[in-house]
Formats: sequence, C-alpha cells, structure tokens
Amino acid sequence: MILRDYQNQMIENAREVLRSGKKRIIIQASCGSGKTIIAASIVSSAIEKGKKVLFIVHYRELAYQALERFTEFGIGNEVGIIMAGEDSCLNLPVQIASIQTYTRRLNLEEIQYSPYFHKADLVIYDECHSSLAKTRKAVLELYKKDTVILGLTATPCRADGRGLGEIYESIVSCTGIKDLTDSGYLVPAIYYGCKERPDLENIPIVAGDFNKKVLGERVDLPKLIGDIYDNWARIAIERQTVIFATNVKHSKHIKELFERRGIRIEHVDAHTPEDDRRDILNRFKSGDVQVVTN
Repeated sequence: MILRDYQNQMIENAREVLRSGKKRIIIQASCGSGKTIIAASIVSSAIEKGKKVLFIVHYRELAYQALERFTEFGIGNEVGIIMAGEDSCLNLPVQIASIQTYTRRLNLEEIQYSPYFHKADLVIYDECHSSLAKTRKAVLELYKKDTVILGLTATPCRADGRGLGEIYESIVSCTGIKDLTDSGYLVPAIYYGCKERPDLENIPIVAGDFNKKVLGERVDLPKLIGDIYDNWARIAIERQTVIFATNVKHSKHIKELFERRGIRIEHVDAHTPEDDRRDILNRFKSGDVQVVTN
C-alpha cells in the first residue's frame, strides 16, 4: 500500500521525536486521514526489525477494523487478537488487544506469570484520550521506560480537563481537515440548519458541555423529533444515515418515529448485546438497514 505524502511526513515527524529521546508520543490525525493506515505502516516497519507490537483498542469494531487494515497492508498473517470470543495466537509478533479483555486476563500483580502479557517493544493505543482511566493507565505502566508508546487520536483532549501529559511526552499533528478536503482526500462537509430550535437557555454546564440529563429533556420532544425526520426526508431520504442522539431515550424515540414512517432503522447503544450490534452494523453495511440511530 502506497502512503500519501502527509502520512509519510507524519511518520517521519514521529521518528524525529523518538530520535530526540522521547518515547511516549501522541499522533493526532483528523477523522478520515488514515490513522490506522499510518499505524499499519509503523507496525510493518517494526516487524521487519524483529520487534513485537501491541495494538490496544476499546471496541470490537475497532479491533476488526485494525485487522482489516493490517491485512490490506500485507501483515495480516503476523497478527493475533486478544479479545473475548476470539481464538488467541499468542506467539504472533503483533497482537490487537481489546483493553477490557487484556485487563481481565492480566493479573497486574503477577504479570510475569500471565501467558497473555505481550512483551511488546512498541505499544500503540488507539483513541488514546481514554488512556488515563485507572486500569488502562496501569496497563501502560507495565511496560518499561524504553518501550515506545504511540497514542492515536483525532481529539487529544478530555471532557474532564485532565491533561494527557500524565502519560505522553510529545504530540505530532497531521494536516487539518481543510487541507485534507482541499487536497481531495475528504469529501467536503455540507451542513444544514433547522427551523425548530431546542430551548438551550440556562442549561447547566458540566466539564465544558451541556448537562446531558437536562439537554436530553430539552431535545426529546415530539416537535423536535418530527423536525429531524422532516429535514432528513427533505435532504437525504435516499441516503444511508447515522443519527447521533443526545441519550438512549432520545435515540429510541427517533427510531420509533422513523419506523412509523416506514424507514428501515435500528438503534444501538452501550447496552446493545455484541451479537445484535454486529448484526445491525453488518445489515447497515449491506444496505438492508438504511438508518442507524445511537
């Protein structure tokens, strides 16, 4: 796979930081810029040098996506998966690990006895803005100071205001969304407004954002949900669509209205069983489901 110029430049910038002696680096790249492709190239180079790699993800979909990209890059045969419900091949040099499964299978106090501990020379943490959580930070602290840790994220900041400098020493940024769009790598985004506006007055601010409970009550109204459908039907009725609702209740009410209008729509949230989630997303990929609200 041939990398784009900015992807090659990003890898070189990260190497310069490593050469300066820093071992904990965030690679910040916009959505759609190809973070996993950049990671695949870095992993491929590590394999060529005889190094072991651990690639940490949060969700099953991200694990499968990473494996797909690594396979496209020609290194799929070098990759195993540590994740519930998947057969493990622990002897392979690259392991994609679900952080939840990896944490459960490691005894953090007796790590030397765990067959699942991957003695990696390079750890890549996808969506690394989540790596400050207690158990996740503890996993990273298992690796020696000379282990390179690369964090991948489009948004190197947290809603709670904690700085990622607790783990990482430097940040390397990719070209921005405007430049990627101007270069033809991203489709230009088109935004539409709406007639019916929610009442956002005097909503408490928590960690820099609206209080979700109060916001949910303000937006989960029949008139506003109807306006979502009316605008969608006017603008995108023939397009596959993803809807981001304010909370679970709001999302389910959106689903109910779209269903009454004859639209093939499904709802997913954090409590959706894994098998159901996978089935919904597969049917969305195949086109059997037109809209997913979450």
